[in-house]
Amino acid sequence: MPWHKKILLIFLLILLPTSYFLGYTPILLAIIILMASLVTYLAYLKDKTAAIKGQWGVPEKTLHLLSLFFGWPGAMIAQERLRHKTKKWGFRMIFWITVLLNSAVVFIFHTPSGSQAVRYSVSEIQELIVSEVHTESSREMLLLLTRLEKH
Repeated sequence: MPWHKKILLIFLLILLPTSYFLGYTPILLAIIILMASLVTYLAYLKDKTAAIKGQWGVPEKTLHLLSLFFGWPGAMIAQERLRHKTKKWGFRMIFWITVLLNSAVVFIFHTPSGSQAVRYSVSEIQELIVSEVHTESSREMLLLLTRLEKH
């Protein structure tokens, strides 16, 4: 994997826990990124398998949408491991735009107004969990995932 991709992934691995411990993002964001990355990697695998067999695969639009919705780390790893979608210049450019957009969103979470919006959204989600989830253990688990700061 090229050095710039390694740095980006390492930065992500450092940024998310730091952001959580500083109270900017809930641990749920890391879980969303992990799950989206797994789904995106599997989509690339399906597309690569179809390409080898000469069949229709996953539409590029779908791969880009998965990357846009926090699946870009999985896409980056899949591109390198599977050697898939690495030569199409237009595809790669759109992929890097999704990485930049994701980075911008995470950056905005760390601005005063972005942090305020995250806190408001998290409190709304927590209120919904308390009012709608009736199993104590499920409610506690969901509230833990939305917590902004380590306790």
